[in-house]
This record gives sequence, structure tokens and C-alpha cells, in this order.
Amino acid sequence: HAPKGYWKNRDNRIGAIKWLVEKLGKEPAQITSEDFRGNGLSKVLFYYDNSPYLALVDAGFDVTPGKMNRIPRGYFEKKENRIRSLEEISKITNKPISQLTADDFKNNGYSSLLRRFSIKQLKREAKAYMFCTNCHSLLIDTGKRKCPKCGRVRWIE
Repeated sequence: HAPKGYWKNRDNRIGAIKWLVEKLGKEPAQITSEDFRGNGLSKVLFYYDNSPYLALVDAGFDVTPGKMNRIPRGYFEKKENRIRSLEEISKITNKPISQLTADDFKNNGYSSLLRRFSIKQLKREAKAYMFCTNCHSLLIDTGKRKCPKCGRVRWIE
């Protein structure tokens, strides 16, 4: 048992999350809410809207929703999250967003995105953003002409 108010401190929560990942020996993306509960850390999840994904991201782990056992509730409500998911699928498949198919979504853990939005709608949303022609990285700041990841200058709109 932790003292009252102990989990209000972000450093305490992050330390506990890192301890859990190390203790279980799992990939961070495979950690579930049951893992938190089974190890006495259910109160930690309270601060992350009961989302292991949000907890792991806050602790500095590089996880993507497609790799998680469950995509966080409401994650695809934000347009930016949908666009970032398209970027992730594009990187995994090495295809530009305009060439993604339903199988690309299903095979890479994003089938729940297709339950809420059509591929046509997602591609239409992505047209407002710029992507690198080399690594398909998303550029939120369209004022920059050089890709921060690979250094290329040409873009797909």
C-alpha cells in the first residue's frame, strides 16, 4: 500500500510504471490494465483515465496504439491521432497513404479505426497534411520544407 497522495506525484507514477515493465519482462506495448491491477497499481491507472497506453507514453515508452493489445478508448476521436495512425501504417507497410488498403489496417492492428471511419474519409483528412516522399513521415508544421527524420525536401500532399 502506498501512502495517501503518493500517486499524485508524477515521478512516483512513472517509477512504478517502469518497475512494472521491468518486473513483467514484457514489451511495453503488451502491458494491459490487468497487469497493473494484478501488481497493485490500479490507482496509478486512475491518473491516466484507466489507459495503459497513456501511462506507458507518460513514462517515456515508445508505444503506438497499433502495437497495444487494446487501443485506448476515444483515441481516434482526435483527428491528429487518426493522422498519426495513418503515418504509422504508412511506415510499417512502406506505402504512401494514398495506396493503403483495408488489409493494411487489419494486418497492422488498426482494424478498429476502420470500424469508425472509411478509408476514403481517412485519406481525405490526410490530404490536408504534408508527408515526406522518402520516409512517409508526417509534417505537422507545413512551413518547413525539410523532413526532420530523413532530410529530404520533396513532399506528398
